[in-house]
Amino acid sequence: MERTVGILGGMGPEAGCWFYRKVIRSTPARCDQEHFRVILYSQPKIPDRTAFLQGRGESPIPHLNQAARDLEKWGADLIAIPCNTAHHFWEEIQAEVAVPVLHIVRETADMVARSHPQGSPCVGILATHGTISGRLYQKTLQAKGIRSVVPKASPQEQVQESIEAIKGGGDLNKAASIIQAATEWLAEQGAQAVIFGCTELNVLDSLLRPPVPIYDSSEILAQATVRFALGR
Repeated sequence: MERTVGILGGMGPEAGCWFYRKVIRSTPARCDQEHFRVILYSQPKIPDRTAFLQGRGESPIPHLNQAARDLEKWGADLIAIPCNTAHHFWEEIQAEVAVPVLHIVRETADMVARSHPQGSPCVGILATHGTISGRLYQKTLQAKGIRSVVPKASPQEQVQESIEAIKGGGDLNKAASIIQAATEWLAEQGAQAVIFGCTELNVLDSLLRPPVPIYDSSEILAQATVRFALGR
């Protein structure tokens, strides 16, 4: 049975927009009527997730919970949140609604594991300070026997600045140069692939020439969303 998809976007707005495009492109539809119903709720007023995790600012949890309840009330049969850092609060969000809330980190880790059935790869992670410091990906990958490597302090600061530049409509070429260098550094540390663990980074796709395969968490969540929406 086809389901109605709820997308909780706005974190940031461009990431939510790109995610919806990926959902459309992942849908096996030949005409308008073969696409499924989507409720796109762009809610940019949710307090900054990374700032809260670093002890600064208002908790985003009540706002995330309310947005999830709204989507359920409006008819969503499942919810996708194209913001990795927001998944620090996944358990709280899921407890607020009866419909499933897809988990971007678990879906991405599952994809990495399926792609390396014969061994234990080393995977690099590029993400916000909040996602990195909270070890969202590191713990999930470790549970699957997958090693991970993250940028050191100074390169991580540059990655965070690049993400903020994308959110703020800054210089994409400069952001891409930093992310390209970070990807190359991770490869030099032994990473056989790199996870883009921030949905803003997919905006840079056409500007990058990564030395190793990329697991785009936004793309992976979009594919999972389509599978769930089609009842697979």
